[in-house]
Amino acid sequence: MLIRWGLMTTLVWLAWRVLQRGKGAPSSTVVWLGIGISALLFGVSHVPSVVAAVGSVPLTIVAYITLGNALFGLVAGILFWRYGLEAAITAHVLAHVIAYAIHG
Repeated sequence: MLIRWGLMTTLVWLAWRVLQRGKGAPSSTVVWLGIGISALLFGVSHVPSVVAAVGSVPLTIVAYITLGNALFGLVAGILFWRYGLEAAITAHVLAHVIAYAIHG
C-alpha cells in the first residue's frame, strides 16, 4: 500500500506539477516515470529481508531479487493506475499464494 498508493501517487503528482506545471491530466510519460521509480524501489525493498534471513548475498542475487520484484512492481503499478489499489493488492496476494504453492 505504501509503495503504490503513497509513493507512486506522490511521484506522479510531483512529476505532473514539475514537468507539466499542473496542467491537464498527468501524461503517460509522467505516469510511467512514477510506476518505474516506485517499481524499482519496491524491488530494492525486498533485499534487506533476504540478507537478514541468509546473511550476506552475492551481488548477482541482489540484482535477481531487485529485478524480479521490480518487474512485478511494474505489473502492480499498472494494475493500480488502471483498476485501483484493490487490483494491485489482489495481484500481490496471488503472487504470494502461487509462489507458496510452487515452493512450499
